[in-house]
Amino acid sequence: EVKADDPCMSEKMQQAAAKMNLKGHWTGLGRNKQYLYGPTDIEGHKGRDDRYYVLDFARVYPPEAPGDGAARSSYLYNLLRPELVKRNSVPLSSDAYSRFGAHDRAIHDEEVKAATTRLHKKVIPAFALWLDQQDSTLKGLQLTQLMHRKGINMRHLGRVRNLVTKPDAKKLLLNEMISRVVKCNLQNLMRKKMEDIKVASEEPYRHLVIDYLNVMLGRRPQSDKFWRTDIKQSLIRKFDKGLSDQELRDDYSMKSGLSIILVFDRIQALMGLTLAKRALAQLKDNPDSLELVYPDLTKMAAKMKHMDIISHAEGAALCIQSMTTKGEAGDRLFDLAMSKFEIALSSTPDNELTLRNWGDALCIHMQKKTGVERQRLVCKAIDKYQQLQCHESLQRLGGLLHRLSKLESAEERDRLYQLSGASYSSAVTLSPHLWQAHYDWGNLLYDEAATRVGDEAQELYENAGQHYAIAITLNPSLYIEPKTSPLLSLIPTKLDFEFNGSSSNSNKDKENRPPRGNAKSIVKELAFFSDANKENALNESATTTAILPHSLSSLLSPSISRLASPRVSPQARHPESPFGFSPLPPSPNPTTLYTAVPTSPQFFSTHALTSASDLPLFTSGPPSPPLSHRSPLSAVSSNPSTPTHPRTARASSRGKFSSSKLNRSPPRHLFGSNTSSPARDLNSGYNTPVSNHSSPAAAQLSSNSSLEGGDLASLIKIAQQSPSFEIVDGTWTNQQMSDRVVRAVLSSYANQLKALKLSGCYRLTNAAFGCSTVPTPVPQISSGYSPTKRKTTSQRPDVNSLAPMPALEHLDLSDSSITDEAISIILTQCSSLRTLEVRNCNEITNRTNFARVPLLSLVTLDMSDCKRIGDEVVVNLVQHSPALQTVSLASCGSITSRSVNAIALSCVMLESLDLSYCKVDDTALIQLARSCTNLKTLRLTGCKEVTKASVTAIANKCKALQVCILGGCDPIVDSAVVELSLKCPLLNTLDLTGCKNITNTAVVSVANHCTSLQSLGLDDCKSVSDEAILAIAHNCSSLQSLKLGGLFKVSDSALAEIARCCNTRVTVLSLSRCDKITSAAVYAIATHCTALKVFNLAACTNVSGEAISSVARNCKSLLKLIVSRCKYVNADTLFALASHCPNLRHLDLSLVSASSAATPTSASSSTNKRSSSAINIGLCEIALRCNGLRYLDLQECKQVLPDSLIKIASGCPQLEVVHLTNVTKTNDTAIMQIAQYCNALRVLTLSGCYKITDYGMVKIAKHCPSLQAVRLGRCYKITDTSVMMLARYCPRLQILTLNGCRQITDTPIIQLVHSCKALRQLGLDACPAVTRAAQIE
Repeated sequence: EVKADDPCMSEKMQQAAAKMNLKGHWTGLGRNKQYLYGPTDIEGHKGRDDRYYVLDFARVYPPEAPGDGAARSSYLYNLLRPELVKRNSVPLSSDAYSRFGAHDRAIHDEEVKAATTRLHKKVIPAFALWLDQQDSTLKGLQLTQLMHRKGINMRHLGRVRNLVTKPDAKKLLLNEMISRVVKCNLQNLMRKKMEDIKVASEEPYRHLVIDYLNVMLGRRPQSDKFWRTDIKQSLIRKFDKGLSDQELRDDYSMKSGLSIILVFDRIQALMGLTLAKRALAQLKDNPDSLELVYPDLTKMAAKMKHMDIISHAEGAALCIQSMTTKGEAGDRLFDLAMSKFEIALSSTPDNELTLRNWGDALCIHMQKKTGVERQRLVCKAIDKYQQLQCHESLQRLGGLLHRLSKLESAEERDRLYQLSGASYSSAVTLSPHLWQAHYDWGNLLYDEAATRVGDEAQELYENAGQHYAIAITLNPSLYIEPKTSPLLSLIPTKLDFEFNGSSSNSNKDKENRPPRGNAKSIVKELAFFSDANKENALNESATTTAILPHSLSSLLSPSISRLASPRVSPQARHPESPFGFSPLPPSPNPTTLYTAVPTSPQFFSTHALTSASDLPLFTSGPPSPPLSHRSPLSAVSSNPSTPTHPRTARASSRGKFSSSKLNRSPPRHLFGSNTSSPARDLNSGYNTPVSNHSSPAAAQLSSNSSLEGGDLASLIKIAQQSPSFEIVDGTWTNQQMSDRVVRAVLSSYANQLKALKLSGCYRLTNAAFGCSTVPTPVPQISSGYSPTKRKTTSQRPDVNSLAPMPALEHLDLSDSSITDEAISIILTQCSSLRTLEVRNCNEITNRTNFARVPLLSLVTLDMSDCKRIGDEVVVNLVQHSPALQTVSLASCGSITSRSVNAIALSCVMLESLDLSYCKVDDTALIQLARSCTNLKTLRLTGCKEVTKASVTAIANKCKALQVCILGGCDPIVDSAVVELSLKCPLLNTLDLTGCKNITNTAVVSVANHCTSLQSLGLDDCKSVSDEAILAIAHNCSSLQSLKLGGLFKVSDSALAEIARCCNTRVTVLSLSRCDKITSAAVYAIATHCTALKVFNLAACTNVSGEAISSVARNCKSLLKLIVSRCKYVNADTLFALASHCPNLRHLDLSLVSASSAATPTSASSSTNKRSSSAINIGLCEIALRCNGLRYLDLQECKQVLPDSLIKIASGCPQLEVVHLTNVTKTNDTAIMQIAQYCNALRVLTLSGCYKITDYGMVKIAKHCPSLQAVRLGRCYKITDTSVMMLARYCPRLQILTLNGCRQITDTPIIQLVHSCKALRQLGLDACPAVTRAAQIE
């Protein structure tokens, strides 16, 4: 029975058949007649996961037309090669010559017969003729690849041998034929042996193989019969026309016409055998004297065939790993990668992706080599690109070699010139009309001529001129301008090219031609800067270059040179490599005395113009936006109050920004944000400004724009108009802030800087502060290879190259890659430093030495989240900083009481201390209380060893205490809190979250004595009831923040009293898991607390959707709303939020069920809101109006559709945290849209989204470089590719969960550990392919 009743399956089969050049055909009998694509005996199944599976596709390709005497069943196994079928002029039927192809049999059979005739009459003779022209270096594996690439099956080896005339070619083919016959005979003997003995042991088969090989060697009586009779019969049966008349004679021994060592090598490769080295050496020296014994066969491995994609992926992974491994180990990994590519290509010789990536890998590795080894690698790369027929890759390879030649000495430079010329020659051979290759080739020849003298130089100059002439002929819009008079002779005199590239001799045109060498007039004449802004930019840039210090002028010159004399970028597209980057980017032509300027103004709107200094060969992060999308000189208004339209925000997120006039008043900020660095946390979801700086005006660049290339001119222009600026703020300019920009600013304006804020600029390294190559005992792991240095050395800063910064008071290097020694030397140049912030700098370790210079002015120190520092660093620092008043060591897990004791002894003026999650005890805190009596802020969250004794001591000694955070300090009891409330009347912030021993007694005491209390945290203090809450309501009229999560004894009446007494002052209210709370309390809060900004109702199951809507309508300043597990949230709720809370930043809708989302409680709900898509409608409204949303949690919302996520992504481009756990309908399309629009994404949870594949995750990795947490548990389609891309593009990754991703192997895990140094949590449960070695790594 033939079935074809699934339209979707039929469509997919039709698409696959079109790619393979297969035709559809009728099959089946009577009413069962169906139209199929592919063979009739193929099976298609739809799984329970809604995916389609195909089985039994061995007969997908049509059979070869059977000849005379062929077996009736030959159509089952004598199939045509895919390469031949794809190149056939008409599609072919898979069921030709079979009993399934009864319908239109004559047509199908005739088409296949024509293809078979073409194979025998044209393809095979052409290959034989080509083989006669080759040298004798071909091997068996290469022969297999070459024949398959032409579409010739290996069973036609005999036909090929019959047509070749060269003896070396005949011998090569005979070796391959005999090797394959021996393989088949051995396999048949082993099968028969297995049927006879029926024992699962390897020993009998080893003896059989040894005996057979000894027969071949002539060490058995039957050897002569074997070579004269047996092997001939096998060759005749297997290979038609393979033997000559002389070889068919009975007295001729086939052993005389072959190389026994080559045959044995092929047999080992074909069968998975391994012979001992000593036996192979003797076989090579004297084969007639060798007799194999049992130990000579060291291995019998199973030989399996698999898809080329497996070997291809292994080769790509090994290649990436070799790039980060130095020395011989890296070379071994590269050799393994090459062998994997070779295996992949042997099965599908025409695979374009394998050929491209093989060539790319060779180009990467050759940059680490010199001399003959580099030449060998380049020649192999050219060969792969030629096989690929890719002139674009050959042209880029020529440009790469040209650039490398500028860094080499004479001998190596000449070799690179020759290789570059060979690459250009191959490119123009494949595409004679490629004008870019001729132009680049001319540049190469001109540079080479500059290194020669006499006639040789003149010949090279003439050749360069010929190529320039060809380029102009092919592209009439190309103008080549000689900048010096000797070059006028390079263009042949028979061609008279005018300014616009056309051939004209009119005097009028010559008069209108701009003067030679005047780049500015050329630009104006071409209308390159047709608008006034670009023309002014050129003039202003030229002026800027003249008056700015040399360091900034030198940086600006490439940009100005690019504006005045733009280079031509290749127009050909280059597909992305699976490595995540293109090893041969379309970089600009080397600097020569010619300038190519296309006259078409459309050219500049579609092509990126880059300079060599701005475009490294390999980038360690995702690519910057195209320079064609950037304004050459621009600045973005810094007014934070200016509303941002959603479209404007989306444009900004993609790296575009418009120019605006600078305020004439001199700004104090050079660029960046005029707010202090944000407090970032993986759980908070978005940035929270701590304080604002007041400045007359602040000229800045947006965090999504780039300071590289042309935009560096923006920075310099601002510096020119505001020479007295004091603050440089590049907070979270992530990918755009580079070492070059910082170094330029410091070298010119170090004396006047008062604040340098570079928080979140994780690309910054030691080089930003004047790095020189100085040996250091601790080598750093390289993340990639730089084309400017083939031998990398560890770098540390040199104090002599860093200018003193005597006025600097505030230095923020949080989230950067600054190392120990760099920060030490930076501090030696900052004698007036008052604030030092190095949060989350994981390169700072216990080796940091702060003792080089006393930091007598240091007042504020923030080292939170520096997980590699210990007591030695803190003790050393505080001993030399006696003026410290604020110290933060939060989440520094290695900090113990020793650091606290040092702070107590040295910092007697201390006012604020954060020791959250540090290992401190009562003894150290008691000493701190005795010494630091001015303490005003103390944070001890998670310090589980803190007890009543230390809290009492702090209360008795630190009477000015205002902020006390004791969350998670389990041993704290009522008496300690009572003592604190009695002795510290100024207390305004108290957090007792998780202190399970706290009861009403402590809370009532706090309410009665601390009447100025503004913030109180009582989450999970389960003994607290209405009594305590009423006391707070009546006594703490200044209360602004109240957290009551998990207090199941609190009722509506107490909360109503809080709302009535504290009314408009309350901005933060948390009622999560308060079981007794109903809609009545929420209505009261909505009525009185209209200034509410943060509201948490998680798991308040008795609150209606209408009550939550009333909060949205009345509390229009709402920034954060958590309604997780609230059963009655509906579309009305989301509409109210979107309509009345446009400033919403944080929205948690996790575990909102489909039924609740589809059940409105408002009478005004429309019909479409009552449908099952209610939550999707609400999310679309949120996307439309709440464009500032930064946190979105939709966990377990299984009814959310991909279209809703797409609208959320496009409407809310500032999203930083997205949780989509078990949102099972999420697919790659939605994820790609999130990646495209939400470039600031830091946390992404996709656990259980089983439709996600590598396509979506690769996009996420490339476009979201700020990712810190990614959870992919049970995303079964995720493979090594996704992890590799995350390792390459997301260096700040801290959390990665891969539980249940069964396709993950060791290689990406090891790469991830080496690349993401901040990684602190890695989930690999149920990943069977990850071995113990990767876990140890």
